[in-house]
Amino acid sequence: MESDIDGRIADVLLTFDTPREPYRKGIAIEAQYWNQGKDIEAVTDYYLQHDYSVAWLDEDDFSEYDVDLSGILTVCPYALPSRSDTEGYPEVIRWLWQETSPSVSLEIPIPGEYWTSFDKSDEWVTVAQQDLRRKGRAWATVSRAPTGQLTLQLGKKN
Repeated sequence: MESDIDGRIADVLLTFDTPREPYRKGIAIEAQYWNQGKDIEAVTDYYLQHDYSVAWLDEDDFSEYDVDLSGILTVCPYALPSRSDTEGYPEVIRWLWQETSPSVSLEIPIPGEYWTSFDKSDEWVTVAQQDLRRKGRAWATVSRAPTGQLTLQLGKKN
């Protein structure tokens, strides 16, 4: 059942005589059972670049004689052409793909009171706190004093 797509072997390959949307040239099916280390992202990208849709199957996708193929990753819309390369397309397509959204710039003033609400320079601020014993019976706290000095406080509950 294995078939070759330009050097990569698909576990099962369904090909079409002429490309069909949204699957394009066909569907490459990979069964993930033995090779768990396969780079799924790279293999998927390879198939999509070669115009094949992809289905990854694992044990959960099989039942008796049926296979769940609802997770097929189709080539389209992933194969849509780039907007930057419109050469060869009719003028109406080029017109539709033109950038019509102007760049937008908006300046939003933020009141100074908002920024000062974050100022903790006149308060004691806990920088770090760590329990040293189980159940929080002993602890260490590093704090910044209003003067900017750092202090270390060790505490213990009786």
